Amino acid sequence: MTARAGDPAHGRTLRGEWVDALLPAEAPDHRSRLCDRHGIPANAIREPMCRIPLDDFSAELQHLAELRREPLIGIRQAARARPRDLFYYLMAAQDRVSTALDHLVRFGDLLLAGTPIRLEMGSRGEAQVVWPTLDAAHRHVSEAALMMLRQILVEIAGPELRCEEVALHHGAIAPLADYESAFGCPVRFDRSAHRLVLSAAALDLRTRRPNSQVAERLRRFATREREVLASGTTRERVQLVLRAAFEDGADPSHAAVAQRLVSPPQRLQRALRREGTSFHAIAQAVRLDLAIRLLKAGELTLAEVAQHLGFADKSSFFRAFKRWTGRAPGAFVLDSAANS
Repeated sequence: MTARAGDPAHGRTLRGEWVDALLPAEAPDHRSRLCDRHGIPANAIREPMCRIPLDDFSAELQHLAELRREPLIGIRQAARARPRDLFYYLMAAQDRVSTALDHLVRFGDLLLAGTPIRLEMGSRGEAQVVWPTLDAAHRHVSEAALMMLRQILVEIAGPELRCEEVALHHGAIAPLADYESAFGCPVRFDRSAHRLVLSAAALDLRTRRPNSQVAERLRRFATREREVLASGTTRERVQLVLRAAFEDGADPSHAAVAQRLVSPPQRLQRALRREGTSFHAIAQAVRLDLAIRLLKAGELTLAEVAQHLGFADKSSFFRAFKRWTGRAPGAFVLDSAANS
């Protein structure tokens, strides 16, 4: 079975990109075991749609902790990780730490199976990033998540960013000094929630590489990802992935879409067949829908529309459109204008 967010049968799941970052590179068997158990192609764990069941990942981290006799395995692995995923780039593209946190909260449900990350403001203007409260069985994941968020914030804002405090819902299983040395701030235990506390001054820090165009593109990407993960059928998921690709000027193959959806191509093909359709039929329908929208908008030439939809040239697009609709693109545009 493939782990996928938004599917209650699998319980809580964690983003595959974070799972990959938190597993030691020198221990590939842990990564392979997780992928094999859930039918995930080995090269797809870093795909944005990949989700790993939280229970299984917590068990792998606990196993590593016991093997290495390292009770703070989650914190240690996150401190060594250099995340370069959607959340890192989305937060890095904002102009200030405050807006980076706003976007973390806005799309935080993509990290842990539809479970939101909260941002609470304290009486002194400090911000408290609240990670979902998980029980002690998931302590390594919770500790790793707070450290990962700390690492991202330091990377995007610079070493002057300091956390004021870390609060953990569970108790300590290592000396306090080890926790505080890792986080670089006071750590409190047995609190009401997992929290990363930042001062008002930290919120106002400027990021190192703000880019409004990149930020907007990544917001669209995250929104699309949420739509795909929330969709109910394989047909809908394939439609959404193809529509996003065509709108970006790409022409993905069946295998490429299968990898994007973290599914072996044969499994994707069988799922579509059970729903009475095929990859080819969906691709043609999505192409036609986008072609009609582009032609009606009238902002692109026929050659540009053809290129946008992945056709080799205008003639190929002309023949395909006439096959789909029985009319040439130019005639369709004239008819649409006359009927509007």
